[in-house]
Amino acid sequence: MKILTQEFKALLIGAKSKPSNVFYLIDTGTCRKKVVEHKKNITKFLENRDIKSYYFIECDFHNPREVLDKLLEIDSELVVRYTYLDMSTLTRNLGSYLMKAFQYTSGEIIYFEPMEYGKNLSQGLEKKNYFPDLGRNHDPSKEDVLIMFTGHELERAHLLAEDVDPDEVILMVPRGDDTDNHAKWNGHARKVGEELACKLPLRKDSIEIRYTPSHGYQTILCDLGKIIADFPQEKYNISFASMGTKISNLALNTATSTIEGLCVYDAVPENYNVEDYSKGVRIKNPYSFPLRIDDRIKTY
Repeated sequence: MKILTQEFKALLIGAKSKPSNVFYLIDTGTCRKKVVEHKKNITKFLENRDIKSYYFIECDFHNPREVLDKLLEIDSELVVRYTYLDMSTLTRNLGSYLMKAFQYTSGEIIYFEPMEYGKNLSQGLEKKNYFPDLGRNHDPSKEDVLIMFTGHELERAHLLAEDVDPDEVILMVPRGDDTDNHAKWNGHARKVGEELACKLPLRKDSIEIRYTPSHGYQTILCDLGKIIADFPQEKYNISFASMGTKISNLALNTATSTIEGLCVYDAVPENYNVEDYSKGVRIKNPYSFPLRIDDRIKTY
């Protein structure tokens, strides 16, 4: 059983066996013209390969429970079958929710990077939610620490930090990775992180920048462990904001699945740039991680 998003085409090409079912999730906020065109292309691709069991599911990516309910309506035993979960086009919140829902299921988490990102990924901040089961458990006797993975979105990160109003902010800013493409991505993200540090309405000694890879899962997970150790929950209310790469969000999902009492904010923008969020897909050497949480910790 496979749950895949729009890049599953590349996965199917290299897969050893055909999926028994394909679930293609479509965000109801996506540009309708692109959805119609893409559904035609995907249908043709699947039928040419004799894959007859596939479903297009339109859902609200900001309502993860609704997404899971719709999947289970079609197959109530989905969470116990071998599963490919492609998180490439999912929101970070939805990706984390499905990773937790399937964390005891055999299978793989797949991620395909885009060829490039658009210039303006989102605008404004509509509201501040929490990742499911990771809401704020605030103790007024403790200091509030916000740990934020920075990416290319300055405005939304700034608005979220102002809304949370923590005592301290730790910015997880990307540093060098292993490819030229990552170096370019990180260079832009570093500028965003440094500008964000200058703009935040906090004392400068309350803002710290720590550097971590943008796509190095194991190192990011270790860096998260160090930060959590530096701010013990006996003294601090720890919260996170995942606004970096999908790989950093995967590492955060692993950490929050194994350590209780952590909060993760979902910064919902006023709108996404659905017309030009990203272009193309790097189908060679996709990222692959165990879906089972225990294997994700042991293997990586």
